[in-house]
Amino acid sequence: MKKAFIFLLIFCCAVLAAQTYIPMSAYKAICETHSYYEAITASNAEDTYTVLCIKDGEVLSNLKFHDAFKLGQKEINFSFVQEESDGATLDILIDKNTDIKYIQISDSTDYYAAYDKFLTDNILAEAMKNAGTGAKNYLSGKEWNIDKDQWHYTKGIDIILYSRETRQYVGFSDGKLYTLQDGDALEKVIARNTPL
Repeated sequence: MKKAFIFLLIFCCAVLAAQTYIPMSAYKAICETHSYYEAITASNAEDTYTVLCIKDGEVLSNLKFHDAFKLGQKEINFSFVQEESDGATLDILIDKNTDIKYIQISDSTDYYAAYDKFLTDNILAEAMKNAGTGAKNYLSGKEWNIDKDQWHYTKGIDIILYSRETRQYVGFSDGKLYTLQDGDALEKVIARNTPL
């Protein structure tokens, strides 16, 4: 029985190699609301993985993008299905331990970069469009990274960017760009900060 399980695990990982998945609930929230906070809220159940990456026969994850880890053998119990939605074929992983669905967002094994691209395409692009040229002018000339650490998010912040160069956080909320205090206090400052 153990040999069959190991074969199934290796077969599953080989079939799904080089792919990054996120919870279906987070995916839908991002596509519908253009808010990372709403995606976090929608997928915050204790038994939901923040992200799954199949790489080199292993399944990697990262709890709220704060603590990376590798799934153990007992945790790996997935089935692969394809579903049709609006004329597109979606690659889905189903965690058979919890029945939670995960959707493929990339063929990449660099799940940080894959999630960044997905958030850029589905949240940041919309936020920049809504915030207008003032936000574009403010952000230009500096390198900004999407802050995926979910402990930094609070209600109303759609997406947070961080500049390593200036050690500054900014966040988009309701179509405006706000300056934010350091990462430990982000949840306290958005209501009292003024837009740039």
